[in-house]
Amino acid sequence: MHALLANITKILMIFLFLFTQQAYAENSGPEFNAANIQQALRTLDTLASHFKNSPAAANAINSNDITSLINNPQNQAQAITLLKQNGYNNPQDWSVIIQRTLAAYGAYQLKGQQKTVDAQMQNILQQMQQNPAVTAEQRTQMQATLQNAQQALANASDADIKTITPLIKDIETTMAKHSDYLPGL
Repeated sequence: MHALLANITKILMIFLFLFTQQAYAENSGPEFNAANIQQALRTLDTLASHFKNSPAAANAINSNDITSLINNPQNQAQAITLLKQNGYNNPQDWSVIIQRTLAAYGAYQLKGQQKTVDAQMQNILQQMQQNPAVTAEQRTQMQATLQNAQQALANASDADIKTITPLIKDIETTMAKHSDYLPGL
């Protein structure tokens, strides 16, 4: 049960940012295939390794906020150069592939466990409601985050899950490599 809760927590961290560009991810951008996923993972590895000592950059990568990474004057030139060196003339294309990959990965990890996940999320909400140290604003924000996570799990396309399935080891290797300073991965 502890392992499941740890997985749920990890998945929730991943989904904190998934809805920012969902329409773009589903309707345009690069093709979602194994080659593009592997390229996006290599690029994530490059960016994370390069900016490992920059908390602001690590935060941007961790939340998949490529806009913050690129607009940060300290990182802008390096981030754009690294993305271009990795084949991305449009940084949004990298962000879309990573988002879809992580959404599909989260759904893959929790496949067949939806009732358990829903119950755990309800338990988290109840505990939060009973905790006097949590403000009303924090409760509202956490509830929205949990609902968004549930929605993202429900909306991960079967085609995306099928596409990432042979790449699970690559995804997990990349996530594990950088989990020490990118806790959302």
